[in-house]
Amino acid sequence: MMNANISDIKAIETKLANTQFILKQLDIYENTKGIYNSREKQMVNSNKQESAIRLYKIAVKALKQANIKPSKQIKHELHRKVQALKNQREQLYEKHKECKKVQKQDQIIEQNLMQLLESVKKVAVEKER
Repeated sequence: MMNANISDIKAIETKLANTQFILKQLDIYENTKGIYNSREKQMVNSNKQESAIRLYKIAVKALKQANIKPSKQIKHELHRKVQALKNQREQLYEKHKECKKVQKQDQIIEQNLMQLLESVKKVAVEKER
């Protein structure tokens, strides 16, 4: 139960990280699209403009690899997906905490039983003498 819970948490965190990465690439795409499109009109390239163009190209490449066409609808869907994954992650963390608490209680019960059995054995050995 506990191992399955941990693997579920890791899977959710991976999905969340990937979704957040795509969302960040969408933001970069939107923020640098104007600079990229205006570079043909302006021959003067500042370092800031060159940096924005590189970021734009990287964002386009990442979005192509993820098979995502930039749009407001996709961005809103990704925001909803991120929120749902965060909620799911929080639920799994709560479940994990509860499992750890139960596991700790079980360990205490096991220790108490072992101590009780040892004392019963000692009493039985003393009676035999």
